[in-house]
Parts: sequence; C-alpha cells; structure tokens
Amino acid sequence: KMEAPAPYGGERHTLQAFLTQCKAYFHHEEKKFPKEADKVIFAGTRLKGDALTWFEP
Repeated sequence: KMEAPAPYGGERHTLQAFLTQCKAYFHHEEKKFPKEADKVIFAGTRLKGDALTWFEP
C-alpha cells in the first residue's frame, strides 16, 4: 500500500513535488479513482492553510 501525498499548504517551491506524489498515488490506487472528479476531490482533502482556501470542488 502506498501512502497518500503529504498535505500541501500552498508553498510554490513544493507544488511540483505535491503534484508528482498525487499522480503516483492515483496510478497506484487507480481503482479508488475511476473518474477525474474523484482525483480532484481527493487532492482537495490533501490541502491545508492558504491552499485549502483556494479549493472549490
């Protein structure tokens, strides 16, 4: 089992790593994310701080 991506707080220098972790997680756990909307909602649950205030599912 693969760990979920670490929460992302909105720091520009960590965005690419967060996105890469999400893509790897979606690939590894593909049965959990049959639709793109499922991926968006999951990624939203991994946001914190300023980044969370930007999120609208």
